[in-house]
Amino acid sequence: ERVDRELEAILTCPLTIVAAPMGYGKTTAVRQFIEKRGAQALWMSFPTPDESGVFFWSQFSEQLGKLDPTVGERLGSLGLPRDAAETGGILSALNALHCEEHAILVIDDFHLAKNPAIGEILSQVAKEEIENLHIVIVTCDTTNLDLGEMVSKGTCQLFTERSLRFTEPEIRRYCSLNRRRLAGKDLTQLAEYTGGCISLVYLILLGMDRGIPVRMNATVYELVE
Repeated sequence: ERVDRELEAILTCPLTIVAAPMGYGKTTAVRQFIEKRGAQALWMSFPTPDESGVFFWSQFSEQLGKLDPTVGERLGSLGLPRDAAETGGILSALNALHCEEHAILVIDDFHLAKNPAIGEILSQVAKEEIENLHIVIVTCDTTNLDLGEMVSKGTCQLFTERSLRFTEPEIRRYCSLNRRRLAGKDLTQLAEYTGGCISLVYLILLGMDRGIPVRMNATVYELVE
């Protein structure tokens, strides 16, 4: 619920980056937020590393084409921009996009986008602040994103594991929902060992079901593997 409230900011900013290591529930948090808000969701994900940017642009054009087929077709014909002139043509096409209600384009597993040009064009799109279009990047790595410029100019907001990690009271509630009673030293240790990473909390609880005490050890790492 806390994370969901924080994600409300998605609807006020052209670009949101949710960046955290694997296991923090990034994709789940974004998906549940969209479902609860009833916003139109456009979803794309990288199945493998994309060096050329061809896969990204194909998916990007296809998803935006669901909002406006004409714009989607034009974007597809233009391709990923290689210079300022081509970037201008793409921004011109996108400014013709009309969204009557909030539409959220989620780009999942962005760390697999290896072409720097992808981050650059998304930064340019964010600067255009297209009405009712919100882009959410879900990633484990922000290497190909110029966060400093985007955040300083107010076109981007960043969520990290600090927002996504579960607090001790939240871990207690999670245990309760899973019909597990955990309190006192065990609860504190669980929070400390996992750093609030919900996937690791889940794995340690599985370990407890197998008789493994709440502590980090080789057995827990085996569960992670």
